[in-house]
Amino acid sequence: MDISKVQSDRILDKNIQGTGKSDRLQKQSEGTNNSGVNQTTSEKVKWSDDAKLMSQALDTIKNTPDVRAEKVAALKAKVASGSYKVDSGALADKMINDSLAEDLLTRKG
Repeated sequence: MDISKVQSDRILDKNIQGTGKSDRLQKQSEGTNNSGVNQTTSEKVKWSDDAKLMSQALDTIKNTPDVRAEKVAALKAKVASGSYKVDSGALADKMINDSLAEDLLTRKG
């Protein structure tokens, strides 16, 4: 999600939420001055620490590759040499546990 495109009339700093302070987003809407000419004013936004942290996390995710090439290469080498062995019992246990966990999370009521 591109947070630069999010539009809101009020963005609250988590630290002042509920304190009654007017440090909220200061926005002046488009209006008409005394001469009848439309004027547009600027908006100021104060990002909370949580929003800054979220932005940093999104940047990290965007810059992290989807595939860990070194792990893939190591596994390919093991498979090619015949040294890669799968513990079928452990694999079956993992599949059953994952299936049960998914069932519990998606069960309604």
